[in-house]
Amino acid sequence: CSQRTYTYLLPISWLPGGEELAKWWLTTQRQSNFTAENPPPQPTLQLIKNALKSAECPVYQNRRMRKRANTRVDPNVMSRPKPGRPGAVSPKERRPWHNYSAPSLAGAASPNHGVCWKVLERARLGLILNHRDGEEVVLVVELRGDEFAQEQVRRIVGTAVAVAHGWLPDDFLSTSTRSDTCVETPLAPAGRMYLSNLRFQGRGGDVIQWPKEAEAKRAEWTNSLQHQILDRLAEGSVAAAETCWLKEL
Repeated sequence: CSQRTYTYLLPISWLPGGEELAKWWLTTQRQSNFTAENPPPQPTLQLIKNALKSAECPVYQNRRMRKRANTRVDPNVMSRPKPGRPGAVSPKERRPWHNYSAPSLAGAASPNHGVCWKVLERARLGLILNHRDGEEVVLVVELRGDEFAQEQVRRIVGTAVAVAHGWLPDDFLSTSTRSDTCVETPLAPAGRMYLSNLRFQGRGGDVIQWPKEAEAKRAEWTNSLQHQILDRLAEGSVAAAETCWLKEL
C-alpha cells in the first residue's frame, strides 16, 4: 500500500465558538467549501484549517531547487523522500512523528529510527456533517499519507484543536515535528476515526481503481458509516468522557 487516508469526525462543539458556528451552519446548510451568503460568525473554521495545514509535509526540494532558492538542508526537519515508493507522496519531505506516536512504542518511535519518519501529504477539512437534523454538527477531517504511527492521527487532531483555541502556539505542529524536539502532544478521544481509503500504486499508476459506477454506492456507504459511528458515540458515558477530555485539554 503506497497511500492511506484516515478520517476523524470532529465535533464542531469542541472548537471555540462552536455552538454559534453550528447554528450558523444549520441556517445556511452548505455542505462543502465553507462558503455561504452570510460569513461565519467566528474565524473558527479558518483556525482549524490553518492548524491542520501546518502539519502537512512540504514538497521536497532537490539540490537544484535548494540552490535556486538559496536554502540549505536542515536534518532536524526533513529527509529525502522514501525510495522505491512511486506515487503522489514521493515528492514530499519525510518528517519525524516521534512526538505523535504512542508512548508504548518507546524507543521504536525515536527520531533516530527511520520507522517514525513518515510523509503526511494532506491534512484538511472535508464536508460538514449534519447528524440527526442538527443534533450534532461534525467536521470531517481527512489525513492522507504513506504510513501512520500508532495514535498519530488522533494526536494531530488533538493538537489542532488546542491550536485553534490558542492553548498552543500556531507553529506548534511544525516545530514539534523536528527531530531535536521532544514534547507531549494531546491525544483526541478514540472511536471517531476510521480508515477511509487505500491506494496501491506502481510505476504505471494505480494498480487498483474504483469503477466510476461504484462511486455513488461508495459515497452512500460512507455516509451511512459516519452516522452509525456518531449514533454509537451519543451514549451518555462516551459523551461525558469526551467533555472531560476537552476540559483537561
